[in-house]
Amino acid sequence: MTGLTYLVVIIHIATATATVTVWGAMRLTAPTVLPEGSSARNWAARLLHLTALLGCASVGSGWSEHLVARIVAIAAYLVAAGVGEAAALPAERRIRRGVSRDGDAQRFTRSVDIVLVSLAVIIAAMVAQY
Repeated sequence: MTGLTYLVVIIHIATATATVTVWGAMRLTAPTVLPEGSSARNWAARLLHLTALLGCASVGSGWSEHLVARIVAIAAYLVAAGVGEAAALPAERRIRRGVSRDGDAQRFTRSVDIVLVSLAVIIAAMVAQY
């Protein structure tokens, strides 16, 4: 590995840790992290996308090695990203703005649970390949 590759791997690990921390905090504190009425977007939750890109970059051209683990990780990322962007983050915004619909809190909690399980699958797949 070159110095740049090591740097990408280190940044990937840091963003992965931040991603799990942010989604875990969202689950533990529910949508009370920001005050009601706040119009801020949860950019920290979108670290998931940067983590995936850095993971692909750190793998480089060695896709044939441990192909099953990488396919599982990519599939789990797609689930996490899809559920996070389509269900969890919109529900969080509605709850924070005070315009939530019936079931938004439950939808938010379930969606974050799915994202966290997907992240656990990704971590297991990455550990299994080494």
